[in-house]
Amino acid sequence: MGRGLVFAALLASACDARLGEPATQHDQPDASGPRADSSSANQPDAPLGMWGAATAINGADEPTLNIDDCTLNSTETELYFKHPNGAGDDDLYVMTRMTATDPWGTPAAVTALDSGNDEESPRLSPDDLAIYFGRDGNIFKSTRGMVGGTWGPPAAVNEINTGTYNKWLAVCDNDYFMVSRAVSRGMTSDQDLFVGHLDGVDPGTLAATISATGYNEISAFLSKDCTTTYFASNRSGQTQIYTATRATATDPFGAPALVSDFGTATDNEDLWVSTDQRLAVFASVRGTDTKKALYQSTR
Repeated sequence: MGRGLVFAALLASACDARLGEPATQHDQPDASGPRADSSSANQPDAPLGMWGAATAINGADEPTLNIDDCTLNSTETELYFKHPNGAGDDDLYVMTRMTATDPWGTPAAVTALDSGNDEESPRLSPDDLAIYFGRDGNIFKSTRGMVGGTWGPPAAVNEINTGTYNKWLAVCDNDYFMVSRAVSRGMTSDQDLFVGHLDGVDPGTLAATISATGYNEISAFLSKDCTTTYFASNRSGQTQIYTATRATATDPFGAPALVSDFGTATDNEDLWVSTDQRLAVFASVRGTDTKKALYQSTR
């Protein structure tokens, strides 16, 4: 065998051995500081493994207040969430840090987005330069010139605001979207998931394969490439997180599956997942707490 063929055979053997190595479990970090690059050999969704134990995020875990509706920017240096302002309204707050491995700074109100009414359910655009959020049942959008810059005056996203209660507008690449919308069914009303394209006229169509009649689907999240969704539903009793996938941005989603890695706390909702799918941030009521707080999990 020639030297070149020998080298190629050795290289292929080494690659096979590398792919066959078992995943290792790293220690969980303090959630206020660096995120871990954790994985597990107990793995229902290869190749990343199960989500690790959830840890509270310092600054977003006040025992007397419900803190939820969380989202991060793509570099994990901004964390937006809903926070009661003490005057009877919910406002959007933000915590920042220099890098994804630094502790979070002190929470601060995003005053540029405050209307004196309730603001909720923020989601950032894939380029981090637009933020979509709910205000009293309608979706609004604000833009900025650079990450860390001041948000401009919010404007209503009229194609989405259909006269019913809309929240959690998640926008992925090429302006495809998912939104949670109230649907009237006789004497009752459910929150269902709708999908479409932000072209100025499309209000979205019911995502029938992942919306369960008689239950609420909230916390819409889309991966950057539009093919994976996470959402929260009370179809199993308490509100828990589900996921589903599709081949392209215009295909229907497959059947949803419960994400059981986070445990069945009283509530698990509002999930955000990083582009590399190794960091999850969500709201939950767990342990002896009676109020929602923000948690993170890594894999």
